[in-house]
Amino acid sequence: MFRQTRLIPLGLRVKMKEEINRLVKLNVLKHIEHSEWGTSLVIVRKPNNKVRMCGNFKVTLNPAIADSITKYRRCTFRNKSSQYFLKSDLEGASSN
Repeated sequence: MFRQTRLIPLGLRVKMKEEINRLVKLNVLKHIEHSEWGTSLVIVRKPNNKVRMCGNFKVTLNPAIADSITKYRRCTFRNKSSQYFLKSDLEGASSN
């Protein structure tokens, strides 16, 4: 499914390319020709002047996992005192 790309501000393009190249060298990212899970990126400048790349999975991945989340909620609903939280920060993460 084709998704419209987001415009990258001119001031962030060089930093974005540098970050992508850094992540490729660390084997965190790799070049692929096509993916059914491709999504647009939102690029923001962090306070330390680096860039953060955020994937917008609302229209790609989220619909595919919605059923799994519903099943999980049904299981946890039985125990009303249960809580679950997720904070994911992949800064420096790699498969090494």
